[in-house]
Amino acid sequence: MYTDMEWWEEIRQRVRNQGVSKREILRETGIHWSTLEKILEHPEPPGYRMRRPRPKPKLGPYLGRIRQIVEEDKALPKKQRHTAKRILERIREEGYSGGHTQVKSIKLRCILPARGTGPPPRSVCHGPEGTRRVGPTAGSGGNA
Repeated sequence: MYTDMEWWEEIRQRVRNQGVSKREILRETGIHWSTLEKILEHPEPPGYRMRRPRPKPKLGPYLGRIRQIVEEDKALPKKQRHTAKRILERIREEGYSGGHTQVKSIKLRCILPARGTGPPPRSVCHGPEGTRRVGPTAGSGGNA
């Protein structure tokens, strides 16, 4: 309900342009006053915002080392780069006692660009004509 743009805009316009009091909006909609403050402060719903990064008690001391390994690997051919398993083995030698999944997710964050900065993903269409690529880099659209 609080992410509906039409509703969001309607409340903003009623308070700012039509002069409807905040108190009246609160009575009509039943929202909390802090929600109304967010509506008036942001032109669109801000979405989830984490107040502070989650602590990483086990992996935290090794984040710099993992980033260093990944950066050094960028100069190597793909087949010679460290896997998450190999990075795990190396930092375990240094005293890390956590698991593989945490190391794997940090490695992926170091390698992959931030969301929205890369090219749009390609899709594959499975239809009666056969399998073909669709999307911005699909080319002529023939069978793949």
